[in-house]
Amino acid sequence: MRLIPIAAGVAACLCAAFAAAAPLNYTGTWTLDKAASQSLPAQFAAVERQQLVTYQDSNTLKVSSVSNAGGKVLSETVQYATNGSDTEYEALNRNRLGWARWAPAHAQMAFDEQGRAHLGTAVNTTFFGAPVRRTMQETWQLSPDGSTLTIQAQVAGHDATLVYHRDTSVAAR
Repeated sequence: MRLIPIAAGVAACLCAAFAAAAPLNYTGTWTLDKAASQSLPAQFAAVERQQLVTYQDSNTLKVSSVSNAGGKVLSETVQYATNGSDTEYEALNRNRLGWARWAPAHAQMAFDEQGRAHLGTAVNTTFFGAPVRRTMQETWQLSPDGSTLTIQAQVAGHDATLVYHRDTSVAAR
């Protein structure tokens, strides 16, 4: 009989440990706060509104980026495997002249002990006929109340901090 309370206590501790180690859920609709963001890349100057629509389950994190700039809407979706395996997709690749085309790309992600998501993408393209590999690294972190998503991004050697706020008027998809 004395083993039952001990077993229940051990089970409760194990459940708490697994719950604490579970990754945070980034599901939601997030709107970029340009004023709160730092070192935004030059292409963000023309962006009037930028949103991330994210959905996460135990196997994937799906990120749809929708930007409104100069009367145009640009959209791209990347799906990451939450187990860290490589995911292939077609990326919209834009060059300095504004030309866009689809290019083969790879995406990977992992969670750390604090629940931050570490995302990486690599796009294989060409520049004046020469092969080029464009990479991006991001670290996602939620505020304690879950209302703010801060992304530390590094794209082509440029570091930026992007601050997004959860849009509570839109139901998560």
